[in-house]
Amino acid sequence: MGTVTKIAQQIMTCITILAVGDGLQVAERAGVDLDAFEQLVRVSAGQSHIADHWREMLRRMDARTIELFYEGLRPALSVGHELGVPLPGTALAQQLIAQHLAPC
Repeated sequence: MGTVTKIAQQIMTCITILAVGDGLQVAERAGVDLDAFEQLVRVSAGQSHIADHWREMLRRMDARTIELFYEGLRPALSVGHELGVPLPGTALAQQLIAQHLAPC
């Protein structure tokens, strides 16, 4: 159960990374003040540990860390397949994770 618990947590983390990255890209491209946007998100339904620490997280990213996120979703997709649980969000997160975590 410990392994499955870790896999389920990894799925949630990576999909949240994808959502935060998408939202911030839209806000930034539209010219929204990102400091103000982050403050708003902290008190909204979009609040998450990842959203709260996004910029700090990006500063610490390197190619190996990004690869670990990517590789961490392989067992998740395998377990989903074994259990007959479709995981389209997880598959998409795996495909796009490097795009959202690439150091600026």
